[in-house]
Amino acid sequence: MRAGAHSIEYPRWLPSLAVAVAGALCLWLGLRLLMTVLAAGDAPASTGPAPALFDPLAAQSAPTLAQWHLFGSAMSSPDLRNAATAPETTLDLRLTGILADNDPAAGIALIADGSGTQAAYKAGDVLPGGARLKGVYIDHVLLVSNGRDETLRLPRELANDGGARLQSSPVQPGQPVAPVNIAGLESVDWQAVQRQAQADPAELARHINVLPVIENGAVVGMRLGGAQSQLLARVGLRPDDVVTAVNGISVKDVGRARQVIDAVRDADRVSVTVRRNGREETLDVSLK
Repeated sequence: MRAGAHSIEYPRWLPSLAVAVAGALCLWLGLRLLMTVLAAGDAPASTGPAPALFDPLAAQSAPTLAQWHLFGSAMSSPDLRNAATAPETTLDLRLTGILADNDPAAGIALIADGSGTQAAYKAGDVLPGGARLKGVYIDHVLLVSNGRDETLRLPRELANDGGARLQSSPVQPGQPVAPVNIAGLESVDWQAVQRQAQADPAELARHINVLPVIENGAVVGMRLGGAQSQLLARVGLRPDDVVTAVNGISVKDVGRARQVIDAVRDADRVSVTVRRNGREETLDVSLK
């Protein structure tokens, strides 16, 4: 049901930041940070001894979380098997989202520490507790702690809870994660933020989270949140908005993701369909 249309003026670069995801990490509306190419086929499931988030082959009619990734295609089965041999980590860390790449060293992981503070990390970064991130996979990451490889997985309950959001557990729905002081929103240097998104997407990801909304084991939409929630609100997004389509193309239509990205890059306007308060609403966004 379409409740109405609203006209919102956005900076031209913004609709490509959230064009993304998977595990983490993907929305078709935002900065260049989360621009992605989505795999058309089912991604292989991890064969590791520990339980995965969910079986990516379980829902054939809709893309699973494993199919959403940032800069390339899903990892091959041998890569997944090799990573899955590492034991589970005992560090007080929680994996809340994944931006996976064909190269595990090129992905980005959203990880929360014991206090619930969430940040984005690349391979080589030191995590809370002293471990170093080694690789990012479809449903887990590989750490090096005290000289040995360990695994940190996306929690199973995130998939079992219909519509669950990938966020740190102490944070209530709609609340920002690790809020920062944003002074003078009206004078935001959009060009500077765009340059940051292009130069260091992981740093920007520390402040903006892309949260897949999962129902019955499949991605049905995307949310944006995090420390920059005030900035997102300024451009029309509400904390509980679930983006379900861009230019009339459902986020479940994985095969047409590149078409949407290309259209948004060159368009003067774009329509974004969101699920808001149980109803669908279309935002008519000007990119001029």
